[in-house]
Amino acid sequence: MNERNYVYSPEYESFVYRAYSEFSQLISFITFVLWNTYSIILHVNWMIIILMDIILSSNIIGLPIKYINYIGSLIIDEKQGTIKIVLFRFDKIIKEFEIQIENTDIKIVDHWFYIRPIYELRIYSNGKYICKQRQTRNWDIETFKEIKKITLDLKKIIQNELVR
Repeated sequence: MNERNYVYSPEYESFVYRAYSEFSQLISFITFVLWNTYSIILHVNWMIIILMDIILSSNIIGLPIKYINYIGSLIIDEKQGTIKIVLFRFDKIIKEFEIQIENTDIKIVDHWFYIRPIYELRIYSNGKYICKQRQTRNWDIETFKEIKKITLDLKKIIQNELVR
């Protein structure tokens, strides 16, 4: 085996910038404010106002949730046959772990219920869910495919060495 390391460690903006830089949130906030202003002026039933406020506020609050946890660094070590992952929450390291490649499954899941499809990299070890990373401008679908390909190739190499 080679002694090569594959390092995926993109630079991130701060949590606040990532969470509120999306254009759709700005539109949701403007809609929220305009709806309240318009409905109060027209004396709309207060039950309808509360229902629409709950729907719009869940959209505004729900979007930043996907930016809470993210993979800050993923290193595939060919020599040791491991994947080292550093997991962040709110820009602070919460977990660092190392898993063996032969026990690892990597899946790329696509979510079609958004304006555009969003892909997600999910990492499992011994059938147990470890972590996930959603597609962002720092992590794109090509990177996910490359990580999956490298790990599958290394699994085959390790299995061939075990057979010998």
